Amino acid sequence: MLNTSEIITIVKKQLAVDFNCQLEDFDKTENIITFPGLNEERRKFSDKPSIFKMLTLGRKGKGVGTGLVYLLKNEISNRGKIPYYGTSSSNIHSWKIALNCGFYPVWIEAGSKD
Repeated sequence: MLNTSEIITIVKKQLAVDFNCQLEDFDKTENIITFPGLNEERRKFSDKPSIFKMLTLGRKGKGVGTGLVYLLKNEISNRGKIPYYGTSSSNIHSWKIALNCGFYPVWIEAGSKD
C-alpha cells in the first residue's frame, strides 16, 4: 500500500504532464504560468479549446487565484470580449473564486463515459 507521500508524488508527476511543467515546480514558492496545450502527452478532459488553466498547490486561501482571475476577467472585458469561467461542480474552492470575481452559474454540464 502506498503512503501519503508516495501518492502525492504520483499526483504531482501526472499534473506536471497535464500542466506542462516540472515536478519541482510544485515545491516553488513563487507562482508560475504554464501553457498546458503545448504538451501533447497531457490528459485530454474536453474537446473544448482552453486558453488558460490555473492550478494552485499549497496556496489556497491566499488570494492568488481570486486576484489572477479578477485581473484576467477585467482584461478580457476591456478587450470587448465576454469572459466566462468554467469549473467542475465538485470544486468548491474554484466556485468561490468565480463568485468572488463576479461570475455566477448559468449552466451545468454533465457527461458520462461508456
